[in-house]
Amino acid sequence: MRGSYLGAACLLVVAALPPAAFAAQSAPGEGRTLTVIGKSDLGGAGLNGDVAVVGTVAIVGAGVLPHTGWHTERYSPAPCFEATAKVVDLTDPKNPKVAATIPLPPGVAAIDVDALQVHTPQFTGILAALALDDGPSQAGPNSCTPNDRNPLFTDRGVLYYDITKPGAPKLLGRYMADQGPQDDVPPNAVPCGPPPNGGAIRCATGQHSVSLVQREDGRVLSISVEPIADLLVKPSGDVRVVDVSDPAHPAQLGSWPPLGQRPDAASANGCSTFSNGHSASFYDAGRRALVAFNDAGLFDLNLGTAQSPAKVSQFSYPNERAEEGNAAYASATVVDGITMAALSEEGWFPAKTALTIDAPAGLAGVKFACESLPTQFDQTNQAQLAKRPNAAIAGQLAYGGRGCPTRGTTTVTPEDPYLSDLRGKIAVLDVVKNNATQPNIPNGNCNITTRLSRAQAAGATAVVLARGPLAPFLAGPQALAWGVDPPSTIPTVLIDVNDANALRTGLCPGLNEAGQCNPGPAVTGSVGDAPGAWGGLRVLEVDPDTGMRQLALIHAPHGEEFPPPDLGVYAPGPSVAVGNLVYVAWRSDGLRVIDLGGTPPGEVAHFVPPDTPDPARFLPAKASVVGVAVAGDNVLVSDQNSGLYVLDGKGLAAGAGGSSLGLFLALGLGVLFVAGAVAVVVARRRA
Repeated sequence: MRGSYLGAACLLVVAALPPAAFAAQSAPGEGRTLTVIGKSDLGGAGLNGDVAVVGTVAIVGAGVLPHTGWHTERYSPAPCFEATAKVVDLTDPKNPKVAATIPLPPGVAAIDVDALQVHTPQFTGILAALALDDGPSQAGPNSCTPNDRNPLFTDRGVLYYDITKPGAPKLLGRYMADQGPQDDVPPNAVPCGPPPNGGAIRCATGQHSVSLVQREDGRVLSISVEPIADLLVKPSGDVRVVDVSDPAHPAQLGSWPPLGQRPDAASANGCSTFSNGHSASFYDAGRRALVAFNDAGLFDLNLGTAQSPAKVSQFSYPNERAEEGNAAYASATVVDGITMAALSEEGWFPAKTALTIDAPAGLAGVKFACESLPTQFDQTNQAQLAKRPNAAIAGQLAYGGRGCPTRGTTTVTPEDPYLSDLRGKIAVLDVVKNNATQPNIPNGNCNITTRLSRAQAAGATAVVLARGPLAPFLAGPQALAWGVDPPSTIPTVLIDVNDANALRTGLCPGLNEAGQCNPGPAVTGSVGDAPGAWGGLRVLEVDPDTGMRQLALIHAPHGEEFPPPDLGVYAPGPSVAVGNLVYVAWRSDGLRVIDLGGTPPGEVAHFVPPDTPDPARFLPAKASVVGVAVAGDNVLVSDQNSGLYVLDGKGLAAGAGGSSLGLFLALGLGVLFVAGAVAVVVARRRA
């Protein structure tokens, strides 16, 4: 009889629990598929970016970044793209219309956008912010030429637009990053443009992300990130807090980190060793901000005094090569009184690539190596070791020197002579000139991607790039870039400085009269890879007293598939947190909606756009959701190739899993209900 009562009690507990208690157990890849309400191809030109929405008005960014190491899929030189941001009218969500476009300078991307309904004495309406960037180098090479079209002489910073009337956006002002008296460019410097008589260039520098908020005191703030301000030792750190209460006159209030408190520019983590700001977002009504800082992790900043942001806590990665890091985006929400952060880690995380030397004994061993996953640049799907699971390319190694091809635009610089025959061998090439082995070649460097094409044409079976003593990346190699034309079909890896020096000496102990390497003992070995994975979404509890602690690490359905199934990027990007839910732009795995209140957090819905060819004929023909925004019951996602989708999000919040507290309360109510029911049954039997 006790067993019968126990069985009945269990059934009553189950019946008493709300459906939300079970939704919490949804695993990644589960949950419902969201329905498309409306779609716009945004003009059909592709290169679409992040999205933000206020009511029935949306702003969509545009462009990609050439020459940048912040994104796995954007490492290689790209054409000089010219793109336009879009203002979209959503009055009829079934038929979203591009109401206006905002032109961008050649080669510059509106890499991040935000929008906010504001009311100040100076401005009332919908304020849009566009962060303009052209990659990590403020004055480095760019494929936009001639100089009058080069972003080197183009103001970037953050643009502020009035989009209250979507058909007539109005430029209000620009945050002229690094042009204020608090920065490294004096106020009386030469304006942006080619400097006369060798004077200083005074252009607003690139900002990689932007977030807006109107605080309780009425002040409207903008927070943006300049990824290498710390690296360049600028007075203002990577994170900039700007007062845009009067958006016609943005004024920087403060920055972070201050001098003397900045993370090292390079880390010991994995293959992408960058430690710099990547994005920042407000939470807690603008009193706090989360800053994703690549390998330095995630920072929680107190903005109570906006002039002096202060670190409250930090989520750090283990200081080891096996941990890649790469904190890229974060959003925060409060679940049952607990602040939770969703941290997107962007990129391919191998950290297991190796060069193995078999002979001679003095060089033998396994050497740490790095191989990036430049997805869109391996159109043959053959050039990456990651596409050859547990396979290796073996053979004899040969040292070729630097291997630069003919270079220079106005003057012809001869090709570097190869110092050994590369045919049928694994080529070892220097990243920078080595004076001992190449005393008679010019010092000017050349693009690595073009060297790889030349090595392949010379018959090499793979390329090992030997890292040179280049600051700040002395601790180890970073994931490298390539994207050759014609497409490369041979793998390339990068090795540490000390391993490179020993290998160079073994392969080329000296030069003969013809400037070729004297033959030494044959060096044999292989390059190989072990299974890797795309970055995931870390769910963190943010506590001002105890700091941050990880609650979960979530991968999208294809995030851990090895080898990667295709040319898609399956790492998470920007996210928006609303209540218990976080909506994540998960690139080729589309939109994923995660219930942070679940135990454990899990997916409750998703949407993956159809694979679509890139109208610009550059990106892979893959779905690539790069932006997400929420407007009431509607969810907006922007796909890089195909455009903007309006999705039906009705019932998501109601159907989300209960939080741990909610589940506890549900269990408690269920137990009370069962106890009452059992008491009734017992009383009746006794009667």
